[in-house]
Amino acid sequence: MADATPQAATTADDNRCIAALHALAEGRFATWHSLTAHCTIAQAEKALGPSNGDAGAGDLGGVSTPFRTYAAPAAPEGMVVWYRGQQIVLVRLGHPTLAEPLDTSLGAPEGKEPSLLASGHTQWIYASRGIVAHVWNTDTIKPFHVYAFQPMSIDEFRTSWIAKMEIRRVRHSR
Repeated sequence: MADATPQAATTADDNRCIAALHALAEGRFATWHSLTAHCTIAQAEKALGPSNGDAGAGDLGGVSTPFRTYAAPAAPEGMVVWYRGQQIVLVRLGHPTLAEPLDTSLGAPEGKEPSLLASGHTQWIYASRGIVAHVWNTDTIKPFHVYAFQPMSIDEFRTSWIAKMEIRRVRHSR
């Protein structure tokens, strides 16, 4: 009987992670409850199916971090899942199609900061829910990138590498 408890906890963690990844993939942020410390790349495969073959590594907070890309209804560019060891550390939806407007599904952000991904635009921070949305500064609140991560306080977010993410373009000489 003692063996049933760890298995039940593992199953519950699997189910929470898979449900969170499904909600992201479908652009349903109203039902989003953040990534857990137990979300793994194996659970991403269960939730999203096999990756589309677009894999590599990127610099996340100064650490080379592998990623895989998955098809997702809400992400025409795919859903990029970065992981260290087997643990998911970040998920990105590029130019997402949301089930409902961001401010309707998540409410007012906990904070706003300038986006380093695009000049003159804003990060809407939902740190306690593990979401940051980089939004166009227009009349409609439309995100161009949404990142999901483990929840943290707004102060932790502001000092994290996630708050400082930027896109760097490097010219290669011929």
